[in-house]
Amino acid sequence: VTRGAWEIMKQSLNSTGASVSHSHEVAYNYQGHMRIKCEAGATSGVLEKKMKLMDIDVALPSAPYDLRLTLAVETEMGQEQAVDDNWESRRHKLRTTFKDPQGNATLGPWVLDMTTVTSEHAGSEEESSEVEIELDMGVCSEWIGAASQADADAVTSRLASRLLDTLQRLN
Repeated sequence: VTRGAWEIMKQSLNSTGASVSHSHEVAYNYQGHMRIKCEAGATSGVLEKKMKLMDIDVALPSAPYDLRLTLAVETEMGQEQAVDDNWESRRHKLRTTFKDPQGNATLGPWVLDMTTVTSEHAGSEEESSEVEIELDMGVCSEWIGAASQADADAVTSRLASRLLDTLQRLN
């Protein structure tokens, strides 16, 4: 996303009535899909394994951004781990999160993160602006565990409608 488009999106989201939170996280990436995520300035954090299962890249020539759909599994390894100097890459993430816990704002069950990311890898540094839309885990479980096909179809329809509302607000 271009920085200008990112700022316009953020202003639009501020008017949705969603709750807003801010964080500064650092992710240290190691061999074997392992990473340690911690708050900026911390010397230890949560050890997890992140496996990307699928990426679909979509070019949007008339938009100031492209689209990537990613399916990933993140598994916490259940232990606090000290950060060491053997990381392969490091990502500083300044994140603003928009949530709609009551389902009254445009987002509904979707959580939207707008993040400025500074990535370090092999001595080089790159900054990017990212927009990430994730489905609330409770709603995702409800969807997967639907009792019947009709129930699953109803949840799918509701989720698609709220996602479309959110995407339209971003344009």
